[in-house]
Amino acid sequence: MTTPSNSAASSTIEDDVLDAPTAKRSLAPHCQSIGDVLRLIAPRIRPELVDTTGMTRLYHVADQLPAEMAPFWGLELRLGDRAPRADILWEIAQGNGSISALAGDHVMASSSSSSTSVLKRSAFWDDLSNFALDWRDGPQWKPMLGNVWLEVDSASTEGHELKSCLDKPCMFWGPNKQSKGSDRVLLAALPELGHRFFQLDIDSGHLAKFADALPEGATVFQMGVMGARDVVVTRLCLTGLDCEAAIAWLDQIGWPGDLGTVETVWQNYVDPLGEPALNIDLMPDGVGPKLGVELYAKENAFSTQPWESAFSLLQTAGLARPEKISALRDLPFLEHYALPTWSADGPQVIYPALSCNLHHLKLVIVGAEVIEAKAYVGVLRPPFNQSPTQGGEAEGGGGWR
Repeated sequence: MTTPSNSAASSTIEDDVLDAPTAKRSLAPHCQSIGDVLRLIAPRIRPELVDTTGMTRLYHVADQLPAEMAPFWGLELRLGDRAPRADILWEIAQGNGSISALAGDHVMASSSSSSTSVLKRSAFWDDLSNFALDWRDGPQWKPMLGNVWLEVDSASTEGHELKSCLDKPCMFWGPNKQSKGSDRVLLAALPELGHRFFQLDIDSGHLAKFADALPEGATVFQMGVMGARDVVVTRLCLTGLDCEAAIAWLDQIGWPGDLGTVETVWQNYVDPLGEPALNIDLMPDGVGPKLGVELYAKENAFSTQPWESAFSLLQTAGLARPEKISALRDLPFLEHYALPTWSADGPQVIYPALSCNLHHLKLVIVGAEVIEAKAYVGVLRPPFNQSPTQGGEAEGGGGWR
């Protein structure tokens, strides 16, 4: 789930939590792992989207991830696939405590052994934990790096592969939006990151030519390595392009697909919804055949209503199964919890809200054909630092981390 920002969703929840009365609300359930959070929203996930086998696979991964490591995470659903399965992905970002959790600093003493052991499960995770320390405390990464996304292909793994799928997930890096031009700086650092985590040799010259071809106003909001795949590729995700600029840019970089199909997709899906994002793969010999077009709704609401026109088109085109679209409509979920009275002996960081919503759709184009449609579900459990004094990564006490 590559995402330009979850700030709109989180600011909506934060405003609602602070403004609405709390008299009849229950306290937030204690969640040690992402699996515990998944259990809270599982009643909204119909078996047409994720069946019992699929949920077992998700829990296998989610139960090993400490909840404080991923206040924002999501599921990737293939809308045209008959199998009701999902991949899981999660964000580690500046300002919400997740970097310290990844570094191992803030893993609660009461956390389960399965939650804490993820940091020691492989050489990849050991290096990732060390990287989190450099990111949080060192001068190199903080100015350029805003977030990291990790993704596990839990939908297609089973048996021995399921046991090891968390050892080396796919990894994406997002620029620090507070620093102008950070996406170009981070892009130049991608060969270092790709080699460090995946022993992948990314051609710096190839990458520089790509950067030089970027249109004015375009932003590389995510860049990553699909390291868990059979063929390891470098993926770049862009925003800030209109249809004309996107087609000209794809033509310039030599994307081998049909530009007319891109224009049709833009007219049918992008224009009615809002700003898109484009995903391309960089291969050793050029640009890969897949083009991902991510679709975001202009309206930010806990409802699938903004997506209905796209749902209809996808079903007509045979890209989405009707039962999966129907189940998506039941997903939006927002729960508020009571804010406990602060005390020095009580928890300093609390979680006063939980939401589940359709975050975006993605179409995959190969050649002249749209071959696949996916839905990305976002789950947000924003941490609130209720201490009156500054602590951790919070910008002072008494605020959203």
